[in-house]
Amino acid sequence: MEVITDCWGKVGTGELLFGQHIMNEGTLRVYVYHGLDVGSELGKRFYRHNEAGYAGHCLLAFHGVRKFNFYASEYSEENGETVWHEPVISTYNDEAQIGASTFWIGGSLCGFLSFVEMEIEAKTFEIQILDEGVLSRRRV
Repeated sequence: MEVITDCWGKVGTGELLFGQHIMNEGTLRVYVYHGLDVGSELGKRFYRHNEAGYAGHCLLAFHGVRKFNFYASEYSEENGETVWHEPVISTYNDEAQIGASTFWIGGSLCGFLSFVEMEIEAKTFEIQILDEGVLSRRRV
């Protein structure tokens, strides 16, 4: 696994295809299947890209999380119309953390017609690029 630190200003996180996320001991890790806009220089470090050139198979890791708001809303297509369903909203707060920055990421959940938005206040951010053979049995 390769780790890229201090790179928030070099990535685009608005159209991600998310997998699972885990919040554990003040660290939030979000799996990104694809959709991460990393540009050509950082892009060379990822082995997975979709047809549009966006990277994936990585974790966005936020350390020292003070606040985490998760919003997800599924939708369906009925008679040619988009029907939005009740959103799922969850919140985590830890007022003990100081010196946090705010990060916004958005996109959809892998396997669902959905819209997802996450707001994270955390001390640091990094991308953990998973190796090609790493699947769901990774230990953190």
